[in-house]
Amino acid sequence: MRAWLPLALAARVRARSYTMALAGCRNQTYDMSDLATIAGSQRGVWEELGNVVPWWSVLSSPEFDGTNSLSNEKLQTFYDTGEGAVAKALARTSKIARDHGARAVWSDGGIGSTAIDFGCGVGRLARALAGRFASVYCVDHSTAHLGLAARSIQGREASRLHYVATGQAGAEVVNEDADFVLSLLSLQHMVPQLQVAALEHLCDALRVGGLGRVQLLTGYSDSPYVERDCDWRLAVEERGMQLHFLPLEEATRHLGERGCVVFEAEPCDDHVSIPDRASTAHCVTFAKGSVVS
Repeated sequence: MRAWLPLALAARVRARSYTMALAGCRNQTYDMSDLATIAGSQRGVWEELGNVVPWWSVLSSPEFDGTNSLSNEKLQTFYDTGEGAVAKALARTSKIARDHGARAVWSDGGIGSTAIDFGCGVGRLARALAGRFASVYCVDHSTAHLGLAARSIQGREASRLHYVATGQAGAEVVNEDADFVLSLLSLQHMVPQLQVAALEHLCDALRVGGLGRVQLLTGYSDSPYVERDCDWRLAVEERGMQLHFLPLEEATRHLGERGCVVFEAEPCDDHVSIPDRASTAHCVTFAKGSVVS
């Protein structure tokens, strides 16, 4: 049965302030109310994209642009890209875990219990994960994207999917003792402050020993996005799809504070298109080492 769930399945709510340092910027301090403002703005942007160009907003290829519906052939092509991406992510995560003395539950063809796809969109990755995990939480800001995923994905995979619309960022977590959390081509569209909140949620969602893999834009040179990353208020005022960066050391620090250990951060530019190649992108593989209360 398909299920719609609020993101606040279980909460570790803490009235806290965050501090972040971005290259070329002064230290930034922000709090939970700021995160709520940011999340509300970006949720509105993605609802609009989900109604107008849902497929292209997930995978920015010309063949998926300018339409909110796809032919059966293009639909299959779209979801096939998710199969390849998930197979690659699971294989790489499993190898990195093994190199660090850990074990992925899906190794050797096993089936995992629970996975979370953050920034799920129309289920490109979640559909593939549902072939390898008994239960998959498809988490996204946009109910328009999630609704389209629920209408488009059929068969055995559909029965394993749970669609989760995000609530107030920073005030709730998905807490399902997950074996695996995944986010590809998603966090880069969120301002750094919201990326940090998402990383904390994903770490909190893992069981001890669970594994995660996320894709981040981690550095930039002379880029038109630097000013927006220095002041999230500018990003809130601007409509449309955005690209943002999170320094690798910031991602590592915040994951560590939540009890996750980064095993490896490796370059991965798959499907990442940045003007003038101003950025570097990394896939970060991590494991839950402890529970932080």
